Amino acid sequence: MPVTYYVRENKLTVPPSYYCQTTAEETLGNDEVAELIHTLNPSITAAQVRTVLQNFQLVVTEQVADGKFVKLKNFVSFMPRLQVRLDVPTDDIPPDAVKVAAKVPRQFNRAVQNIATYERLGYPSKAPEVVTGYETTTEYPRFIREGYPFRLTGKYIGFDIADEDLGIFLVDADDNEIEQDKIALNDPSNVIITADFGGEPAVSPNVEKTIHCRNRYTRHGTLREGSYEYVRSMNYIASDQLEMFVAGSDATGPVQAVQHDAPAEDCRVEAILKPDDTITLAIGPYTGEMGPPVPVTGGDIVLTGLAVDVTLNIADQDAYDTLYNFLLERGRYVLEVCNMDQFGGA
Repeated sequence: MPVTYYVRENKLTVPPSYYCQTTAEETLGNDEVAELIHTLNPSITAAQVRTVLQNFQLVVTEQVADGKFVKLKNFVSFMPRLQVRLDVPTDDIPPDAVKVAAKVPRQFNRAVQNIATYERLGYPSKAPEVVTGYETTTEYPRFIREGYPFRLTGKYIGFDIADEDLGIFLVDADDNEIEQDKIALNDPSNVIITADFGGEPAVSPNVEKTIHCRNRYTRHGTLREGSYEYVRSMNYIASDQLEMFVAGSDATGPVQAVQHDAPAEDCRVEAILKPDDTITLAIGPYTGEMGPPVPVTGGDIVLTGLAVDVTLNIADQDAYDTLYNFLLERGRYVLEVCNMDQFGGA
């Protein structure tokens, strides 16, 4: 993703001059950084990374408060500063005199400059743009569950509830469009809905959905629409439905479930396309720690992380290539939340 910017006029200069104003296409917090590190190194869970980040902040806070400088080589330094004015040398400083300063070394700037690209933007259209979406109970990204709150964050996604043409609309894999009428929060950058699949949603394995946001953020009241793709609902896996990681309304997926010799349970499967272009799969309970990631090429894959081992299968090179392209198109990470009934085995 490039560094995006607008060109702005500085009318205070004579003649007028122009400057570049950067804009954040996406803002990453602790959770997003933790997921990226987990993607780079699946042996470290996102929860572990979040704990390390929290402890890092605590350590830096305590050490700077103790008068120390914290210097992370080629990255960033933190140090205390006393920006106060004294009338006489013997004046006491106020208790809140210390300020934390941060300094970025030239090595870090150079490292960013070496890989950065740039994109000049036109004037913003104020079309709705969803940046993130997640089910609020688990906070799993792009997971939506009927009857549960789902939060959208972005720009210009709020709408006038009195205008029947506007709102949040859910389109399932069979192109059924359902207007979401249970709105818990509605402002320009945050909307919370209680997901409604309309009573007749596309059934497993067609779990992929698209969310549309419609508003009139234009001078002349023109209807504008933004979409948020690749939202996935629960995949119900049983002996008569073994398809996983299905794209859109396709009938089959690149991964088939082979064996789960236990009563039905909710769980989740992570598929990651790593930076070295290898693929790993991991399984875990609906909430809690994931099992170890397993590299895959083809054939059976045995995953640990539940009370019983689960066997999945990638049939051949074509199926592997399909999974590869599926993950590449969806940002290299897909979470398949499942209800697995008993199938295969004894």
